[in-house]
Amino acid sequence: MGARGKLAQDIRRSRKGRTRKVHAVVDESGCPRHLIITGGQVQDSQVMVDLLDGAGKSKAVVADKAYNSAAIR
Repeated sequence: MGARGKLAQDIRRSRKGRTRKVHAVVDESGCPRHLIITGGQVQDSQVMVDLLDGAGKSKAVVADKAYNSAAIR
């Protein structure tokens, strides 16, 4: 995308270089079902709703505590 596009907003520069996070939903075999890439400064819990929406129907969710918030529970 262009300099003013979403990609330019998601990938920021820090002292160690460009930062980004890859948030993933995988199936029981570990194959990716849905991916979201954000800037390194974005809190993990902010993308959880979008991750779950893109995941489809699930029986269970296992996530790091960084994805925990009252809105998600």
